[in-house]
Amino acid sequence: MLADLGHEALRAEPLAKRLGVSRGSFYWHFRDVPAFHDAVLERWETVAVDRPLARIRRPIGDRRQTELNRLIRVAFNAPVALERAVHSWAAVFAPAAERVAAVNRRRTTVLASMFEQAGLSSHAADASAVVLYWTYLGRVLVRDLPPNDDRLHEVLARLGVDA
Repeated sequence: MLADLGHEALRAEPLAKRLGVSRGSFYWHFRDVPAFHDAVLERWETVAVDRPLARIRRPIGDRRQTELNRLIRVAFNAPVALERAVHSWAAVFAPAAERVAAVNRRRTTVLASMFEQAGLSSHAADASAVVLYWTYLGRVLVRDLPPNDDRLHEVLARLGVDA
């Protein structure tokens, strides 16, 4: 519902109506709406961070394809609706903003670590991680970007990333 209808739909009444259940059923699963919001944000972090990291860390046959390459490929080719919706929600809802900030820090830390493993100094790795992450967020949040813009791939190739 968050990706489809936005954060305004994250209330007991619209959720129960969409699912065809009573509001009481909603409260059977969540003690209150803030607990539901926390569960939504936790689920987003699992879907948007934990699963992609687990996926790219699985061994694959092609050793030339580093975890960094795989992560960038997964991130830049993932659907953006949920990510966009969570960031929009964070603009108006403090608990979502806190969770998004924590995820942003986590993602840039992971990227910086991967850049260091690829041979960059700590400072260069941090800077590269932040700029690449800003690029990712721009791609998510700017609605009128072409879906398969070759310019991104050209820049990533200059960084030695095959995305």
